Amino acid sequence: MPTTYKGTLIGFGGSWGSGIGHLLFSDQPAVMCENAATVRALENAYGDVIDAGHKATIKSPREIVYSVDDFGLLLGFTPADEWTGPEIPPEGITE
Repeated sequence: MPTTYKGTLIGFGGSWGSGIGHLLFSDQPAVMCENAATVRALENAYGDVIDAGHKATIKSPREIVYSVDDFGLLLGFTPADEWTGPEIPPEGITE
């Protein structure tokens, strides 16, 4: 079952060649994700993520609401200021 959390995104790591990435949070464990698709989604949401050489950089902390599957893989995210759902407790909401 998907679980939704709110966290402060502080970084992105990964290898373009492997296709695997991970979102780094200030107060939660890293979340594994698909590298290229997540970088494009972050760029679309914030507009300042992709640097020269196709490197992804989170330049300032971002509050996001994100969902993961049963394996902890990212299903999607929404900038927290665009979130219209319920308040997210620290333990998340399981759907």
